[in-house]
Amino acid sequence: MRALYDTEAGALAIDFEEPAGQARYGDELGRGLVVAVAEGGRAVSVEVLDPGDELDELLGLAAERYGLDAGALRAAARSALAVPDREVTLDVARSAA
Repeated sequence: MRALYDTEAGALAIDFEEPAGQARYGDELGRGLVVAVAEGGRAVSVEVLDPGDELDELLGLAAERYGLDAGALRAAARSALAVPDREVTLDVARSAA
């Protein structure tokens, strides 16, 4: 999983697959949240414009709608926000439970 917070654009992008360009369409879930969706309805990336106080809620919404790991999304977002304008890469293992 890769994440980047672009301060100039004010946008947070989290990519699950390489290349994220496989997306067939973007599902706008509101409040600046867009999920890029590939064939078969598989989410390949999440973008949040002007992430702020609602970020955790928005990522939870994307996770619920597309069966994503909300904790991993939040970890990626926090990492990217901690080091803006630099790409971070996370390897999040599946839960042992």
